[in-house]
Parts: sequence; C-alpha cells; structure tokens
Amino acid sequence: MAIQPPPAISPAPLPAAVRGEKATFSDRIDQLVTWWQTSPAQIAALASNMWANAQETYNNAMTAARAAADASSAATAAAASASAVKWVSGATYADGDVAWSPMDRLSYRRIGAGSGATDPKLDAVHWAIQLYALGLGGQVLSTSVSLVSTSPSAITVTPTGAGFYALLPDATTCQKGLSLFAVYNNGEIDYGVKDFAGTQLGWVRPGATALIGLSDNSNAAGSWIVSGAQKIGVTGASPVITAITSGSSTRIQRVAIDSTRSFLMIGGNGSSSNLYGVIHDSSLASPWGTPVLIAGTRLFANAILSAANQILVSSCSSSEIDCVTITISGTGLTVNSGSLGFQTLAGAPTSWGQLIAVGSSWVQGYVYSGQTAMRAITISGNAPTVGAQTSIVASSGPVPAMYVSGSTLRVVHFDGTYPAVKPYTLSGTTFTAGNGAIIANTPPYQDIRSFQNGNGNLVVMATGSGLYMVGVFKLTGTIEASSYTTFSMSGSGTPKVDVVPVSGSKAALFVADATGGAIRVDIITDSAGTLSLAGFPLTYAMGGCSALAALAISGTTVRIGFTSSSITYQMSVDCVGSSPTLISAQAVRTSIALPGPSALNGGQRDYTLLRAGNTTYSSLSAAAVTGSDGAFLPSSVRAIAQHPQAIVSGTPGAAANESWGIEAIGVVGAVIKRLEVCA
Repeated sequence: MAIQPPPAISPAPLPAAVRGEKATFSDRIDQLVTWWQTSPAQIAALASNMWANAQETYNNAMTAARAAADASSAATAAAASASAVKWVSGATYADGDVAWSPMDRLSYRRIGAGSGATDPKLDAVHWAIQLYALGLGGQVLSTSVSLVSTSPSAITVTPTGAGFYALLPDATTCQKGLSLFAVYNNGEIDYGVKDFAGTQLGWVRPGATALIGLSDNSNAAGSWIVSGAQKIGVTGASPVITAITSGSSTRIQRVAIDSTRSFLMIGGNGSSSNLYGVIHDSSLASPWGTPVLIAGTRLFANAILSAANQILVSSCSSSEIDCVTITISGTGLTVNSGSLGFQTLAGAPTSWGQLIAVGSSWVQGYVYSGQTAMRAITISGNAPTVGAQTSIVASSGPVPAMYVSGSTLRVVHFDGTYPAVKPYTLSGTTFTAGNGAIIANTPPYQDIRSFQNGNGNLVVMATGSGLYMVGVFKLTGTIEASSYTTFSMSGSGTPKVDVVPVSGSKAALFVADATGGAIRVDIITDSAGTLSLAGFPLTYAMGGCSALAALAISGTTVRIGFTSSSITYQMSVDCVGSSPTLISAQAVRTSIALPGPSALNGGQRDYTLLRAGNTTYSSLSAAAVTGSDGAFLPSSVRAIAQHPQAIVSGTPGAAANESWGIEAIGVVGAVIKRLEVCA
C-alpha cells in the first residue's frame, strides 16, 4: 500500500480556563474535559498511521535493496556480455573468460583454462551459458531427444509411438532454476522424461504439459522438479489387432522368451473365442511381430516356454484338450498345427489350472463336473503327446494348485471333504501317486489358497463355516505330512485374506472377517514342517472390509492395504520375531481400487499391483472406474489420477514395475499395451 497522510487531531479549546476569572472558569474546564474524552481515539489513529507508514517505508527499502542487487547482477551480466568477444576455434581462454557463440549469439563463460574446436553452445563441459533458467527457444519433436543445457526449452511432442522420451541434460552443466524446460504432449500416447542417468522421472500424458525445473546440480543426474507428469505411463502399444473383438471376455498371458522378447497370448478365459499370439521385442525400433491365429473356439488356454524359441500351448474346447507347439524366429511365429496332440474330455472344463513343467514333461490341471483331474504332456521335436487323464479326486472343487519339489509334483486340492496335498512322480505321461495328507476339520470350505515357502514346504489356507485353517505340508520322499491349526472368525462367508513370505520359515498373514468384525494380523512360522501362529496378537475392530491386499515388503517390514466405508488404509507391520508388531498406519478418505491377492496358488502377482523403489501403485484395474488409483509409500497413502487406458485384462511383466494389458476397442479390435511405473 502507499504511505498515508496522518489523520488530524482536534485542537484544544481556547481560550484556556483562568482561575481568577470565576465567570468563565467552569465553562472552559467543561470544554477541556470534553476535548480529552474524544482526543484519545484520534491519537490512537495517528499512532496506527505512523506504524503502517513505518512498515511501508521498511518494505520499500527492502524492495529497493533487492532491486539494487538485481540491477547489480544485471549490470555484471551486461558487463560480461559487453566485454564478451567472439569465440574463435582453437583460441586459448582463461578460466572465467566470456565469449559469445557464433551459432546462437549468446555469451558463455569458460570452465577451466584451455582451447578447443567445439562451439560453446555445443560444449557444455567447458562453457557455461551466461543466463539463468529463463526457458529460451522452442522445438517440435515426434521421437526421443537427448537434451543439453542450451537446448530450446519450449518443447511440443507428437509421439509417433510408445516408449519415446526426453533425456534431460547433465545437471552439472545447467543452472538451477524454476523452469528449464516445458514439454507439451500434443499426441495420443504418453511421452517419458528421464534424467541424465536414464532414471525415469515420469510421463507426460496426451494433452498435458510438464514444467521441468532443477533444484540440485551437484551431480549429473541432478534433482529435477517435474510438475505435470504422472508416475504411470504407456511404454509399448501394438497396432490395432482387428481380429480380436471379444472385448471384456478377452484374457492376455505373457511368457518370457529371453531378456528382450515376450510372447503374448490373447484369449482362453472361459468363453469360446479364438486364440492369438504375438511377439514383442523391446530391443527393436519396430518391436511388434505379426499376430497369428493359434487355435479357434477355445474355452481355456495356457502357454509355457517349452524349449529355446518354442512355446507349448495347452487349450480346450468343451470336449477336447489340444496341445500345440509354436516355433519362434525373431518376432515371427509358426504354429506347428500339423503336429497337434489331443485327447477327448469326459466333460466340459469349468476351470483350467496351471500348465507346469515337471522334469521333461508338462502337466495341465483342470476341473469339470464331478471331477478334478490332470494330464501329462511330452514333446518330441515339435510334436506334443497328451497322456491319459489322471483323476486327482472324483469331486469338482477349486482348481488344483501345483508345485514341484525336486522331481515330485505336489497337488493342492479339495478332496471332497478336506483341503489336501498329494504328491506324484511322473515318467513320460504316467503318474504314480504317493501318500497325501489333509487338513482335517469341519467342512464346508469356500476357498483354498497356498504357496511354497523358502523351506520348500507348502503353506495351505482354507475357509470353513466360521473357521479359518492354516496348514504346513512337508514332503519326505513321496509322503506328505501336515501340521495345521484353526481359528474362529466372524460371519460365515469367505474372508479377505493375503499372505506375504518374510523368510524361508515365516510369512505374514492378514485376515479380514467376511462380515465385518475385525482385521487380524499374525505370523505363520514353519519349524521343519511344524506350524505355529502367535494367536493374532494384532486384532482391530472395524465395520467391514471391502478389499484387502498385500502391498510390499522391505526387510521384515510388511505393508498391507485395505478399504472400509470409502476409506483406504495402510498398515505397516514388523515381522522380525514370531509375533507381529504394528509400526504405523495411515488412511486417505478415498476408495482406492486395491490389487488382487499376492502370488497364491502357484500364480503370479496381480497385474494391477506395480512397484518402483519404495512405492507401490494400484492401477489399471477395471474396478478402478469406481475408485481412484493409489500410491502407497512407507509413510503415506495417496489417491492419484486414474490411468485413462481402458484395460480389460492384464498380466504382470518381467519387472515389478511393469504390466501388460489389453485395451478393447469394441467391435474394431484390441490393442496390447505395456505400462510401467516409476518412483
């Protein structure tokens, strides 16, 4: 504000009272008293005015001082520019000399004495531009770019494909500042930003702008401020596959071929549809092969790498199991349909289990009405042979989970009454059963889950009516032995459960009651095949749990997420001993679509759970249309913007920060996309 004139104070009444003048003394005293009653407010207003004017004077002085400093800096820079000479190739310059570049007419200061043949504009190692981070110049790009400190800083990109990015300059050659670069994505796919070390900093989504500043230039990577970029981005996208029009009924599976190539199979999720395959090679500028038809009208299908550059596909119709090999050459696929292996099925499968390698054979498990069964497969050259059906149990229950210990196949299943594990040895396509074991307790069972711990033992969990059971199965030769316990829970439905292996003998167990009640935390300890739990020392009452998922482990600290009443929580638990200890808990008043359970029943991690550094992301889920994506850090939970991709099915990638998804485009077709996250 401007300095204000002082307010007026009314003058004292005159003439003054005189003691000897009795006729006027009393009236004049009254006038003086009245004046004293009104003058304090006027004096206070004057004091306030003086204080405000003093503050304004001080502020003006500080502004003048800053202006003087700026003027001095500008004068120094002007003097440097004024004294700058034209740079001459081969001339010797002292440390700190200023020369202007014939290329852009800007001034540069010499870093260390010496000479050279490279224009200062292109020689950031030996010359520093005499400007602050003002953001000069502009450029339009369609692919990746490696920026230097003097690159035009207003950048518009229209990416011609996925995976392109801007590599930021060596930070030691840049001035620290608020805005060194601005990147506007005028295209239709994400564009990445990386530091000089190649670390991904984020992605600029279509129609968005990222402003990039530098807060620390003490090393080449620097500490960059990237505002407007997101931590989840598309880094690979296939052309539209017009043959795939089954939309949300489509399933995608990924099989690693080598360090750069992935085989992606689309179809086979329980509804009759064609089965397609395609190769992606991340080392190529044009990474996608041509999609090929593997088989038509398949209910279910699985794929596995059976030899170098060979894929085995096991699929079924409602009446037949078919196996075929696919030969891979570069990004090309040849389906060896002339060497098909098949067998007639006694019933239409209702679920299709794992395809797992056991020695030189492979095993496919499945369930149909009244039967849980499996078949062995062998391959000679390109020709598979499908063996006869082996009945695991004459009952249809959960799909069997399969594990291998040495050369022995171990099958987790429901034996019609109890959860059970049965071992088998395998010769070619012939199974020989060993002695199994069970978790004997009151049925029925709504859910059976399992994993193989670091001791090689199987940990099996099952839900009964009002009970939850945990057992450890130890294999000796071809004989299984079980050690188990049960505990009561609230309600009769299936609880939310997840488990995180902590060491070879320990795993953190999280259980949320099916119909509210409590969320419970314990540690499963396996002592050479003998199970023990701490008795759920961490139990927290809650109104209900709509979702629960393990998020991350660091050392012996496990983090779990759960949602209740549109609030998302995170709990960190220390599992160093035999009993869990609560470290911290956080919440955000948003319903985040949590990922599915961790890799149970011999499966992979859920594709909606991605990790980078110490951050876990929950994204890409079809359920996310009713909830936010989430970022879970060790000490906070954040709801983040949903990724806009319409992913209907996904599969995890090679690294923890990568997943693949299929984006359905109605009757037009589908696009396969690779998505990544960064810390």
